[in-house]
Amino acid sequence: ELGRRASCMGCAASTARVGVERAQGDAHATSHKAQGDDSAAIDSDGAQGAPTTTALTPAAAGGLHAALADVADAFQRAGVPRPKMRTILAKYPLPAINVDLDTWVVDVLAGKTEAPPLSRGLHGFEIPEAALRGISLEQLERIYATAKRRCVEEGWKVQSGPKAGQAVDPQGMTLYDLVHWHVKPETERSELSMVETIAEGPQPPAWFVSHWWGEPVKDFIQCLAVHQSLRGLPKASTYYWVCAYGLRQHQLEAELGNAGLDAMTSPFNRALKVADGTLTVADKDGVVFTRSWCAFESYATLITQGRTFLHDLAIAEDKGRKEGERDKQMLSDGPTAKDGPGRSLALAFKAVREKDFPTDLLMGVVTDFSLERAVATREEDMAAIKRAVGDARAEFDATM
Repeated sequence: ELGRRASCMGCAASTARVGVERAQGDAHATSHKAQGDDSAAIDSDGAQGAPTTTALTPAAAGGLHAALADVADAFQRAGVPRPKMRTILAKYPLPAINVDLDTWVVDVLAGKTEAPPLSRGLHGFEIPEAALRGISLEQLERIYATAKRRCVEEGWKVQSGPKAGQAVDPQGMTLYDLVHWHVKPETERSELSMVETIAEGPQPPAWFVSHWWGEPVKDFIQCLAVHQSLRGLPKASTYYWVCAYGLRQHQLEAELGNAGLDAMTSPFNRALKVADGTLTVADKDGVVFTRSWCAFESYATLITQGRTFLHDLAIAEDKGRKEGERDKQMLSDGPTAKDGPGRSLALAFKAVREKDFPTDLLMGVVTDFSLERAVATREEDMAAIKRAVGDARAEFDATM
């Protein structure tokens, strides 16, 4: 029996937990069928048997927590840079909803509030706020290595599309394949996210990743590796927010706000509030720019986050030198750590580094962009995104 499930004081983005109480014996789990966009929700196969851990949702019941967006705003008012804010959010749980957030931030900075000890449960470390479930490149590489091995040993098959029924190629495995065959089974009993099954605590993301699920996982990981190298980011402790790993695939309705989706208070937008920038990983055909949730992520990145918010673009392009070989390239928002000292010299190095970027592959898609033509699997997703963009639609189309 599902226990107390309260609304979030009018805000679906609140980040506290809802207790799920199940009577022993005849209790059973409810499978959430949420067909979402490529960058958001996808079909959930449903869990067999009752999950053994508490399910957490953006709504709250008993002990309400403050919304992450409000906490981030309090840090901003205190002049705390986002990297320092992420360090604090990795150690401290979000404050209760009745706490004065400006005072809480001052007390944390002054060391007056003690961080509680972190401990993993039977199935992982529960992170109630979905936006704090970033994933490191090292963790992604380990997941992919396991998936490649299992793919061959278990004979995975493509589930949909023109290759449906064919064996999954470990080198061409997409996120659709990996989520269906690996992420969902690994999280079925706990109903946690993939991040929570491997993390030792909250992992606030330094970068938000906007991408299409249809690109090969191998290329996606290698694009992140190029980004991390150019930006000079530590591999083990830099976290990226990737929805497939950060959202609870068996609790998608709850994660996205049961009562009705509000794009501006969704986990996607909340993750942007703690990140330094967005990395768009483009496929060679530019499909990423035609998906509705990816369009919303671009809108939030370019229009709502402010001038200091960064936006990088990486792509894995077919070069034809060897079969299956791709060239990973990146356009950076300003010079990177690898572009040399001094702004003038760094910009010169940046220009040389980016001169071979395959702009022709993307130019038609971007120059013809219109939110009205974006594709969504669920009509309600597209409606929510249009509501969020509102009167800024013309500005957004022109900016793209």
